[in-house]
Amino acid sequence: MNTVPQGSADASLTIKGSDSDIIVKREILGQFIEHLGLCIENGIWTYDQSTKEMLEPPLDRVRKDLFDAIDALHVPLLRWPGGCFSDTYHWKDGIGPREHRPKRKNRAWGGIKNIIGPLGPEERNHFGTDEFITLCEKLGTKAMINVNYGSGTPEEAAEWVQHVGGTRAPIWGIANEIYGWWETGHAKTPDDYARRYLEFVTPMKAADPTIKLLAVGHNWNSNWNRTVLAGIKGNVDYLSIHLYFQNPNPLKLISKNPIPRTETMYYCEINSSRAYERLIEQTEADIDAVYVGATDKCKIAFDEWNIWTSFKQIVRADTPSYNLVDGLWCALIINLLIRHTARIGIANYAQLVNVIGLILTYDDVIVLTPQYHVFKLFGDLMQERLMQIAVTCDLVASKKFTNEFPAESAPTIDAAATISDDGNTIAVFVINKHFKESRRVTINFNENVDKRSLSNGTAWILTHDDPFAANTRENPQEIALQEFAIQASTPLTFDIPAHSLIGIRLQLQ
Repeated sequence: MNTVPQGSADASLTIKGSDSDIIVKREILGQFIEHLGLCIENGIWTYDQSTKEMLEPPLDRVRKDLFDAIDALHVPLLRWPGGCFSDTYHWKDGIGPREHRPKRKNRAWGGIKNIIGPLGPEERNHFGTDEFITLCEKLGTKAMINVNYGSGTPEEAAEWVQHVGGTRAPIWGIANEIYGWWETGHAKTPDDYARRYLEFVTPMKAADPTIKLLAVGHNWNSNWNRTVLAGIKGNVDYLSIHLYFQNPNPLKLISKNPIPRTETMYYCEINSSRAYERLIEQTEADIDAVYVGATDKCKIAFDEWNIWTSFKQIVRADTPSYNLVDGLWCALIINLLIRHTARIGIANYAQLVNVIGLILTYDDVIVLTPQYHVFKLFGDLMQERLMQIAVTCDLVASKKFTNEFPAESAPTIDAAATISDDGNTIAVFVINKHFKESRRVTINFNENVDKRSLSNGTAWILTHDDPFAANTRENPQEIALQEFAIQASTPLTFDIPAHSLIGIRLQLQ
């Protein structure tokens, strides 16, 4: 997205013809589930008694209302079992008759459960490999598995690959955030990680040569990324990065109001997407430095990203609840992933259920967050090919939040556009980031688009008078997508309210 600032309150978008060689990968809309908090335990898998209808065996403890909510997203890729948990998880604990599966302490997350709640409940292993794969198959979702690098062995990982097969789980990660002191199996240097990574590659590839492999990258650390890639070149398909918008100060993270609901903080959050773009661009440069002239051999896997407002949200994201601003921020990141789709092969929102989640489960109701509705909109509308888009609009400024998220000046209007393979359907996603003011947006089409008539147009909007409104257990329908017809024309002009997202589908004759 090329941006030119201007003084008026109006905005113009110019959409060019499709870049036919750039495919918009649906895998950028991937999700993630981990044995943490209430994500699996009484989230995905209902251990406690419930009056809710369940699926058929072997998913007989998966609530049908939860499954239906996930199914409606058309999730293209699901990552499991972690995260930090994966580097402590022995997959054979989770297979065979459930009554014979061992109970294990959650060694990744169990140490502080008495302070914060059921952060790391005892793992009963009823939701294991076969249940995960069956869930993915029922959803029509690709499975992505992280092996146990931290406390496991290469042989254990290879047996896991053989048990599942590359057809049922095409993507396998080797370790998670292994550069960090918090991770079981912490690698002190990138050379150490590269050497042991290769010890996993040989038996895993021998078990199934079709699998794609993912290695751990390190945010803002080119030495780590380039050293690892140089050491494993030819044996990796994706380099992983993770980033959360959060306050890294632990005292701030456990406070009751770490991200105040103010206009100032609104802009800090909204403009933090600029840091995500810088991280992507730096990671692209790291790959370029090693894969000179062959950068398509290794893509970026942005396999954890989200807002993490309060520490308690990693039990269930209702203290506080995610609000409309968080949904708009989510849309900004997806727009960014679309625009960088040539280099990003995978992205996984962290996480799908309860834990900083899109979907919240309670005994009596399922709550769909604003982020859920954002993923629903993109999943329904996004087409197969990238279209270049140029934006002319005014700017909004934000103050420094942390060193990782400094003061920014960014366009008020953010946009991305895609087109179908047959050239007959265009999808445009437009966000007005202004806290108070609406914008009149004009979309101009050039090249082959403006020579053909638009036959019809439909739009969906995510908006609310209060940018901090949220869907809650008491009021689960406060925020939802609203559909409306638009007058298809060239140029196309419409008003977008303050703090709102609009998705537009245009049909061409």
